[in-house]
Amino acid sequence: FTPINRRCSETVHKPVRVKADRILQEQKQKIVNKKLLHEQIAQEHGKKLARVENVDAKGSTRRWFKQVTVDEFESKVCKGKTYRVLLDGRAILTPGNNVLWTPSEILSYAVASEWEMQEKTITPHMMPLMSVCCTTLDHVPTKRDHAMSTMLGFILTDTLCYRAKKSMRRLYDAQVEYHQPVVEWFQEKFNCPVNIVPEGKFEDAKQADILFQKTRVYLSNLSDWEIASLYQLIENLKSF
Repeated sequence: FTPINRRCSETVHKPVRVKADRILQEQKQKIVNKKLLHEQIAQEHGKKLARVENVDAKGSTRRWFKQVTVDEFESKVCKGKTYRVLLDGRAILTPGNNVLWTPSEILSYAVASEWEMQEKTITPHMMPLMSVCCTTLDHVPTKRDHAMSTMLGFILTDTLCYRAKKSMRRLYDAQVEYHQPVVEWFQEKFNCPVNIVPEGKFEDAKQADILFQKTRVYLSNLSDWEIASLYQLIENLKSF
């Protein structure tokens, strides 16, 4: 009985071991490929890399660098001037394996300031511009259409397209005073009317198809940097 039971057990567990070995080999190969990729990136940029993908989101990663600087370099993907933020002379590598760069010297120094302000530990939620840069480089190029569709979706529930009941006089007057000028500016910019939901109703602000067409064309002409920045603003303001 025992030998037969052992043979059955071996037969059952053999496919499991084979699968586990295959997964282990795939993981090892991924590590090797990632290391080769990092070596290639470092060679292309002539800089060692500061990898930040393992920085703890809760802020427990200790500050490992002493100096933060900005340098200008030639980028293959941008025709104009481009700038890198360096940690102890190392180019920052984003979680998506892109060297951190920006088309703006001012933005680069602002990101460098965020890194410089980190004291004993790194707190990612206190580095919003660094987050926007990583989003621009890692996600926008491959998810641009999704980002545009998400932004356009806010038009149906745009905060500025709703009015309180007139009986709520202070709130209603404030909305007319501060929101209406923005709505009028928007209408003039896109040469298209914007419908307002009145009397404290909670329903979609139905807008003409031409409004969506014009705003989509506008978004399609923006750079990846502008798309990422506008996405952050719209998502936080709940307003296109």
